[in-house]
Amino acid sequence: MAEVAAAQALEGQVYITDQQTAGRGQRGNQWEAAPGQNLTFSVVLHPTFLDVAHQFMLNVVAALAVADTVATALSPVPQGPPVRVKWPNDVYAGDQKIAGILIENSLAGPQIRASVVGIGLNINQTEFQFSQTRPTSLALLGGRHYHLPTALASLAEQLEAHYLQLRGGQLAALLAQYHARLYARHEPRRFTDGRTGQPFEGQVSHVLPSGQLAIATAQGLRFFHFKEVVF
Repeated sequence: MAEVAAAQALEGQVYITDQQTAGRGQRGNQWEAAPGQNLTFSVVLHPTFLDVAHQFMLNVVAALAVADTVATALSPVPQGPPVRVKWPNDVYAGDQKIAGILIENSLAGPQIRASVVGIGLNINQTEFQFSQTRPTSLALLGGRHYHLPTALASLAEQLEAHYLQLRGGQLAALLAQYHARLYARHEPRRFTDGRTGQPFEGQVSHVLPSGQLAIATAQGLRFFHFKEVVF
């Protein structure tokens, strides 16, 4: 969506597509979505109250909304997988990716003029061509077919609730919820420094309001921006 169109659109306006032919995500990854089986849509927001330095909080809002929607949908499943947010903005069920988020902001000086929150959530798709991301869906995990309009309404409700938290200045509360769902937090992992290509070991510690990921290593905390670390 063009920046001008986003700025002129009403806040909360939703653009839904039944089929994506060029879905994309972080690092240029392709998002696979079979026609009519998943949720692929964008929401326009006007977070003019939010400082540019804290624009990552929009990722927090969207990721929590998706994660809470997935967790609610899977709540009847006995011993269902934990629903987690993989920094910066993927949602995982167990160790499988179920959703991706891409946010594009239009800036006017120190102010965010408009944001387009793009969300892809796997609902009823059960076969995936690109398996390197270990994809899954609600149908695969829940063992049943899900009603797409109902899932969209639930997700929109969660998005509004968390966005109102952000509008109310509840950054600390939102980050606490994000950390509670943070994938691989406090788990020993092997990482690759995207700036040097060097591997290292550590544990995901926390995320700053700026969006930097803090990783605890034997030498102390190391901080990374988007695309600067892989795990």
